Amino acid sequence: MQAVLVAVLVAVPLIGCSHAARLAQMDGLASAAAGDDAIVVVMATTNCPWLLDEALCRRLEKRIYIPLPDAAAREQLFELHLDGVPMAEDMNIPAFADMTEGYSGADIQLLCREASMVGMRRLLAGKTPADILRMRANGELASPELSAADMLAAMKRTSASVGTSDLRRFETWAAEKGST
Repeated sequence: MQAVLVAVLVAVPLIGCSHAARLAQMDGLASAAAGDDAIVVVMATTNCPWLLDEALCRRLEKRIYIPLPDAAAREQLFELHLDGVPMAEDMNIPAFADMTEGYSGADIQLLCREASMVGMRRLLAGKTPADILRMRANGELASPELSAADMLAAMKRTSASVGTSDLRRFETWAAEKGST
């Protein structure tokens, strides 16, 4: 049975680590494991693949562009991030998944967190710290139900972090340097 060694790299400039040193470390992984009949898998991630030089790209056999989530994936992300959040009957997760085209997984996570705070902010508006402590002691600080209006209010304050020019740049890189 062969051992599997997985090295995870963040393919961006590292403080105190020169480019040559990073390439030498990658090459060293393979040669160190060669005597043990091990399989070496190197995984790297970056938000700026166009900054990678040719030497590093050659060492990464598969270069895979992962696009923004589609409607079905966004719906699953909403369900994941709203799990356990009390929701009003007017909450229509598939509709919000459709309305958030262009949002990343992190954008949807932030949107869900922001939306779930809208009701709490409304509950605490105009209250003094003493009022809030009294409400807490009386068990009156339960999270209000998340409504469609709360989600829409959060959407006004939370936009997609990836622009169309960024998407075109990723797609161009994937067409030129990516693999399947």
